[in-house]
Amino acid sequence: MPAFTQPPTQPVPKTPAAPFDPKLYISNITPRAREIFLAGQARGNRADRFSKVGDSITIPFQFLALIDKGEYNLRRYAALQATIDFFSATPVRNGSSFANQSLAAKFGWPTRQVLNPWAAGEICSAGEIPLECEYRLTQPAVALIMLGTNDVPSTPAAVYAGALREIVEFSILRGVIPALSTIPSFNRAGSEQRPRELNAIVVALAREYQIPLWDFWAATQHLPNQGLSGDGVHPAWGPVPVDFSEDNLRQYGGAVRNLLALQMLDSLRTQVMK
Repeated sequence: MPAFTQPPTQPVPKTPAAPFDPKLYISNITPRAREIFLAGQARGNRADRFSKVGDSITIPFQFLALIDKGEYNLRRYAALQATIDFFSATPVRNGSSFANQSLAAKFGWPTRQVLNPWAAGEICSAGEIPLECEYRLTQPAVALIMLGTNDVPSTPAAVYAGALREIVEFSILRGVIPALSTIPSFNRAGSEQRPRELNAIVVALAREYQIPLWDFWAATQHLPNQGLSGDGVHPAWGPVPVDFSEDNLRQYGGAVRNLLALQMLDSLRTQVMK
């Protein structure tokens, strides 16, 4: 087990290395993560499955799903192929975990919707919250969680913190490692500073529960328009979203997010699951 490294109290942009090093933005791979993993294995969770929890930044096929079709180029990050192979071995509902359509990710969802039984899909049991439904049907070992962009305009910080805390605690109780991601910038008038406020909550919860953190916000601050598309909210994907060329990683937030997600999965596979 690697030495435990605490995340910062506030997300801090790092000067990008040349070439881009995704490991700089992964932290908090702790002994606690292994405890959660082992508890999940005892419950019947699958080590080679993960879930995606989020909103319209998580739903698009450009986020990880193209890996399931073989439409990717790892370039200098070829060591991540072993992790792709590992998480591609077992089908879920719509392919491997990379392509599976999560029942805990929907367009327009603020964080609290993941906990709302009225927002659950038709295949979910009566009274199930979307997160419970996703975990029951997928049996993941890990959840890649990024929520908060739809909370930026008006959700009070305390409400956001309470909902995210509940998601973290629910995941831990189900033996699913909650790998928290900071949210990207939000470049619309009047809301530019809110991601910092919400990201401070993400980092604080990662510290409190000793769970993994991937700092997407920090990894995109040096990119043009902070890695966002023209709408100032969603990541720019570029023509080939899972091509990790240096040019793509210095232009498109979507490419950076895909690489960070793979790096997080790789870190958990090699440092926690073994």
